[in-house]
Amino acid sequence: MKTLIAVVAAAALAVAWAAERHTLTLLQPALVGGTELAPGVYKLTLSDSRIVIERGRTRVSAPVRVETAGEKFPSTTVRLRRDEKERNATGKYRVTEIRLGGSTRKLILLAD
Repeated sequence: MKTLIAVVAAAALAVAWAAERHTLTLLQPALVGGTELAPGVYKLTLSDSRIVIERGRTRVSAPVRVETAGEKFPSTTVRLRRDEKERNATGKYRVTEIRLGGSTRKLILLAD
């Protein structure tokens, strides 16, 4: 039993270690998945092909596709698109891409 607990704890630690953490700043309200996030600073965690964005009690998870750019991004930036042309358009801004500062990676948000 102690061995099983040690293995589970080691696996959980490995997953937590593999996850990347970044800071994300939204300057205006924006949708991630079906959740509207208020302007402010959020913690972003990337693990495999999924991100978790959180601040206080707000926690949103979304699938992403990770792409590599030709050069490093100087800072973390967020690309938004107004949600107008889709069937259930809300007219609000939706996060479509996050470029991770200090790296060549960009995260393309996918539909859940």
